Amino acid sequence: QEIVADGKHIKVTVNGKVIVDANLDKAAPDGKSIDGKEHPGLTRKSGYLRLCGHGGGVQFRNMRIKVLEE
Repeated sequence: QEIVADGKHIKVTVNGKVIVDANLDKAAPDGKSIDGKEHPGLTRKSGYLRLCGHGGGVQFRNMRIKVLEE
């Protein structure tokens, strides 16, 4: 799996297939996501990286974080 966060552009690739290719400004133009709730993290330019699952336990291994070239 590969996750690229380049500014407001998020791209997620799993097993060589792109499953998410989105611009956060277009996905939530009013600062609210599809659930209608405000998400202040949408406007942040820096912060923490958080990975989570949907319910049960999640484990990660061989993670690497690389700074993108400007």
